[in-house]
Amino acid sequence: LVLRRALLVPLETIKYDVVIAGERKFVAIHETESAGLLEHIDWMRLKELLEGYQPDGLDEALLEAVNEYAYSTLTARGMDWEVARRSAVHIVERVLATKRIRVQFMGKERVLPLPSRALRRAVVITYSFQLGEQGLATVSGTGGSLYSVAVFDGENFRVPVGIKAEGEEPDEAYLQSSALISKLVDQGFRIYVFDFDAMLEELSKLGMRSLRAKLSGLMEEGLVVDLAVLAARQLGESVTLTDVVSGLTWEGEGSATTSIDVLMRALSVSTSRRGWRERLLNSAGRKLEELARRELRALYLLSLVVDPLGNVA
Repeated sequence: LVLRRALLVPLETIKYDVVIAGERKFVAIHETESAGLLEHIDWMRLKELLEGYQPDGLDEALLEAVNEYAYSTLTARGMDWEVARRSAVHIVERVLATKRIRVQFMGKERVLPLPSRALRRAVVITYSFQLGEQGLATVSGTGGSLYSVAVFDGENFRVPVGIKAEGEEPDEAYLQSSALISKLVDQGFRIYVFDFDAMLEELSKLGMRSLRAKLSGLMEEGLVVDLAVLAARQLGESVTLTDVVSGLTWEGEGSATTSIDVLMRALSVSTSRRGWRERLLNSAGRKLEELARRELRALYLLSLVVDPLGNVA
């Protein structure tokens, strides 16, 4: 129905069959005519449409016309479209899991699964930049920190940016990521980080004790993976996050618009002026989000290089 109403694909052009083999179910998607649509569908876009689509009375009429059995089943469930939505999204996620992307890593080409939530892995990076008394970035500034606990689940970037002023508790920006990490773990995701010990130290400095304890517990249960350790084991030498980002390119990669130097210049704001927090978040916050998106994607692809899907229990 979404294919017809959102993408204007004629009804019954694309069909599916459900095959039950023992305790497992298999879904086969095929075209009634050789239209070549399946090869050109943007499955990520289709997933977004499914998640946001709001069925109406016309959808009920169309469903009854094309599939009476499905219509009667849905009617028996009180026309609960969420059941159908979850099933459709799950099928699209399985299709996405078969897609591939070409990457270059350390001079060698590799073909990896296309990042998606279907892979059930997410990457987390913690950022912290010291602010001097006048809002200038320093190595040991006394004006507090601009920080973010950034998360990428294969499809969605979450980069909440906050400020921890000197002598204050961290604001609530990081709690968004903390809640998201918990949700992802509950959904069966494995969390990947780069240099776990350094991340824990950073969280301690920022006063994020609850998040530190959460990640430590997840590491003990084998649900957090340190990419720095895996990369060093495979490459035979230690690498930094900068090495990874500079040594990894991929299909469709956009040009880098933000560097650490650009971000540091954006941190220059006087803390004595009214509204400095808002200005800092608007200027440096956006720059940090741009930087985080590239580094998160690079680490996600690194996870597929050093910890292939077949190795995940």
